[in-house]
Amino acid sequence: MDESVNSQHVDIAVIGAGPVGSAVALGLSGLGLKVVLLEARDNLHADEKRTLALSHGSREILEKIQAWPSHSPTYIKKIHVTDKGHFGQTLLTAQEMDLPALGYVLKYNVLVDSILSALNKTSVKVETGSPVMQVKVTESHAEVVIGGTHPRSITASLAILADGGKQLTASLFSITHDSVYKQVALVAQVTCSKPHDGLAYERFTSEGPVALLPFEDHYALVWTGTQEKITHLLSLSDSLFLTELQQHFGYRAGQFLSVGTRNSYPLTLKVVGNLTQPHLICIGNAAQTMHPVAGQGFNLGLRDAQTLFDLVKEFSVSGLGGQAFNEQYQRRRRLDRMFGIGLTHLLVTGFSNNYPIINRLRNQVLFGMNLFPPLRRMLTNTMLYGVQGILK
Repeated sequence: MDESVNSQHVDIAVIGAGPVGSAVALGLSGLGLKVVLLEARDNLHADEKRTLALSHGSREILEKIQAWPSHSPTYIKKIHVTDKGHFGQTLLTAQEMDLPALGYVLKYNVLVDSILSALNKTSVKVETGSPVMQVKVTESHAEVVIGGTHPRSITASLAILADGGKQLTASLFSITHDSVYKQVALVAQVTCSKPHDGLAYERFTSEGPVALLPFEDHYALVWTGTQEKITHLLSLSDSLFLTELQQHFGYRAGQFLSVGTRNSYPLTLKVVGNLTQPHLICIGNAAQTMHPVAGQGFNLGLRDAQTLFDLVKEFSVSGLGGQAFNEQYQRRRRLDRMFGIGLTHLLVTGFSNNYPIINRLRNQVLFGMNLFPPLRRMLTNTMLYGVQGILK
């Protein structure tokens, strides 16, 4: 991994060295192209405590680029889906799908370090401390204006915006949806009296979904609710918090014994409409920021990356970011993005209320999944692979 850009022109400039941006750069590294990865931070190694839930489809993408952290993830072998106060429920299993796991839970920094380790073995040029201030597009290239301690500009046949920074995205692309859900997510680690055995829980309630994800010897908790509710939960002592969690979730996972540090963050929906400009493409969290209810955001971003480095293989350098290239990218991502964003929004709005008609409908869906294995397998495949899963 080269730490400096020796030329003012590169074939591809990737803006943002988060997991999706780094994965794109890694996927492009073996194509004989001059690739630079630009990151505003001085240190690429993340110091984050949060966990990520990756689908099996995301594992397959990371394995293709030799970045899968095989020694660390906790396997999700089953997902139990319920609707609080109603009888509808279903159980999704890896065994039914003939897979080792439906998904995997791992630390954010473990994934980042795994991708960076793979990048170290490539010719990708990495520029840290290089905040991108502006991108100017022309009919022949993109000009990337870099600030920081060494202000400069580089040109690229294709610039890829993978950074989720709102200001830069808004200055370059039209954001068709930019709203805040009336929900906040509380995240923490909790221990239970029963071993998890790879079983995850997704429990829908009128206040918002609650998820328990198996991680190491405990669970990663994601509890969504109103700002008022989450503020109240954050103010409680550990013992009172565990009592409220037990009352809200029930005893399916056993008795809640302990809780770690509690944090919260607002839940938003941000969607870029047209993903391309001449010689500029928007992917990952820069293209769509989603509610975590179905765990689709990061997985959708990795499928953006997969599509992009597959598409680059089909074009000459002179065609990168041209009209044909951009149209192909938009076409290949359209249905998967619509499905992932639409499903997530539907789960939030359709399962977080007490309207009688909607209650009956969602319970019929859960009953249908439980009674008809083909329907259950189809939905499971879409959660693992996106809209392409329907064809599996």
